[in-house]
Amino acid sequence: MNALHENLFKLLIELDDICSENDIDYCLAGGTALGAIRNQCFLPWDDDIDLYITRDNWIKLRDLVSENPEILPENRNLVCIENAPYHRNPIVRYVDTSKTTIYPAQSISAKTCGDQIEFFILDPIPNPEDGQKEHLNQMRAFLEILSPYFMVCKSLPLEEYAAHRDLVLSYYKKIDKKGYSEVMDKLYDELYNYPIEKADTLCLRWGIRTLLHKTKFYREKRYEELEGRKFPVAYELEHALRTDYGDTWMYIPEGEGKLSHNPLVEDPNRSFEDFTSIYLQFINQDKVVHAYEMNKRNNLKLWIPRRKVELEKARMKGIIAKKEIDKKIEFNDYDLNQLLKDEEYEILDDLFGSYYSIQLNQNCRKYNFLIDIDKELIKIALLNKIKQGQYYTARNIINILEVNFELDDDFKHLKEMCIFCKKLSIAIYDDYDIDAIENLLNDVVEDCENLVDTYRARLWLNIKKAENNTDYEKVISKGSEMLIDYPKDGEIMAYIAEAYYHLGNVEKATEIYDEAVHHTRNGFVWQYAKRYVGIDRMAEEEIDVD
Repeated sequence: MNALHENLFKLLIELDDICSENDIDYCLAGGTALGAIRNQCFLPWDDDIDLYITRDNWIKLRDLVSENPEILPENRNLVCIENAPYHRNPIVRYVDTSKTTIYPAQSISAKTCGDQIEFFILDPIPNPEDGQKEHLNQMRAFLEILSPYFMVCKSLPLEEYAAHRDLVLSYYKKIDKKGYSEVMDKLYDELYNYPIEKADTLCLRWGIRTLLHKTKFYREKRYEELEGRKFPVAYELEHALRTDYGDTWMYIPEGEGKLSHNPLVEDPNRSFEDFTSIYLQFINQDKVVHAYEMNKRNNLKLWIPRRKVELEKARMKGIIAKKEIDKKIEFNDYDLNQLLKDEEYEILDDLFGSYYSIQLNQNCRKYNFLIDIDKELIKIALLNKIKQGQYYTARNIINILEVNFELDDDFKHLKEMCIFCKKLSIAIYDDYDIDAIENLLNDVVEDCENLVDTYRARLWLNIKKAENNTDYEKVISKGSEMLIDYPKDGEIMAYIAEAYYHLGNVEKATEIYDEAVHHTRNGFVWQYAKRYVGIDRMAEEEIDVD
């Protein structure tokens, strides 16, 4: 652990002790939960800790601290909208006030400007037949008004955003007449008192993404290790992580996927009051918050025109990408089907690189904006990704396609292949379900027999069912044959390495694991390599981050 992680870990232990001693349930969430289940440690780039807490448990914690402030250690504060009028954020924060980490959206409140743990509240919401859609619309409006410092509901389709904008502006009119507190307190009471006994779904109380979790994920809890100590997580954590992070939750991200928050000011040796007191004396917080609110009203009106400009830029880039693809095919006299057959994936990745980048950018995915290239080329581009074990990339594109036109039989078959691969992934990583894998492999979707995802599933099944040396030797034999088709697949290598380990050949296992961890970013491969032979790939990642 670096110095920041050591302090965050200290804060987490403090909170864990308070919650445990007072019968308050919470669980690790977000990047913290990912680090625990994949690698039992902090993600090197993480700069805070994420926790989930249901509303009833949050109320218990809030009231406990309010009535017994001495329960918190020195230089600690629990900040929420109930006790900090300028906080104006749905996320509750447990803050170390002796250090400084100032982010733009927290600078005006000047209450959450140190190392911090974030509590994300999971709220019960009505089931679809009981008015879930209307409830979510009202919740988004509440959160948009609550948080004046940034635009909240960025992920809505444009047609839904128009309705959201109009609803928010209508509430602003009410606020102008009746006052902020009267309008928002009434809306708060309507939204955040729904009984959990009636709710099949919990909504993450955070406007930027509307994350809906099944209530059953949190009916019970289990414990996972983080930095040598066990902490509570959702009983069905793997399913919760797939909800939060999608089908790649088991993979360590690269580049921009390593999310950090980039503070304005950071100083581990000084209290943030030393910094905030300098500028707070020159500003009127009420006036600043009002200015932010007026700016938000204007931004609400401009949001759709700005997004349309961004989409037009994407359309123009798509035209250029289409011409580049056509030129490369003509210049190199490519036979794309033959390239697929010959597994020339690097050539195909290069050919379609600009298309993937544009079609999968944030705005195109968010608004289902289709980059116009020949449909036959799209089919090749999709199959290229599926064959490389990236069904999730292909499925993301198919999601956009089916909003824009009716899929033909070829596209439907590609979608079916993606669904098959996802079922394998869920059975392996979310459910650890041997029977499900056996059933899927006994009824393989057409054209999926020799996909890398299918190969990996077979080896996973063989490893899980192995009982003696002969079984492990079969894993090595089958895995070696699979490497002929997929010579750079680190996950296949890892199953072979695990088999060698169980056979007692640690030297060979170490050799193969060392190669495997540098050919995959699967966090579980990294975990087993460390557990079995002491190769700490995550430590290399930490050096890269530093």
